[in-house]
Amino acid sequence: DVTADPVDWIVAIADNNSIIIMNQQWEIITDIIPADFGLASNITSIRLNPTGSLLMVGFVNGEIGLWNPRTGELTQTFIGSDGRVNAVDFLPRDSKVIAGLDDGTMRIWDVVTSRQTDVFTLNSSIRALAVNRSQVRMAVSLEGQMRIWDIQGSAEIKRLTGHQARVSTVVYHPDGQRILSGS
Repeated sequence: DVTADPVDWIVAIADNNSIIIMNQQWEIITDIIPADFGLASNITSIRLNPTGSLLMVGFVNGEIGLWNPRTGELTQTFIGSDGRVNAVDFLPRDSKVIAGLDDGTMRIWDVVTSRQTDVFTLNSSIRALAVNRSQVRMAVSLEGQMRIWDIQGSAEIKRLTGHQARVSTVVYHPDGQRILSGS
């Protein structure tokens, strides 16, 4: 998985069991090995927050970790469920984080209290998700379709179809009005 910070151009690249953080000159800033922190070794998803100050990592066993990408320090952990975390993202203002899991749930945690605040059940494995920074909406990929979800109202707004295969990646365009997805 790959994620980038648009402000400082920090890039995080993850393979199955390590993460490399690089600057815009492609120099390695830090190398993170989650197993060194007692976490699972199978990384499933990563996401930098918009300012590049936090890196969120999802794991195959339901764990989620937050790291300082510049120092490699683990700052927080969350337990999603017993299932695989397929997608992670930050909600606006970085006060909450969200994860999409194999068990068909989206889970939200408060970063300050480390408490889970919401669980949404969609009855199908969440394959990818992306949060719109200008509105409190997100695009969620389920088996073969996309759903636009209102986070504040906890409701589905729209369904998008057209992919012939499972949607594995999704991102909002910087204008917040368009979604790019891939299968």
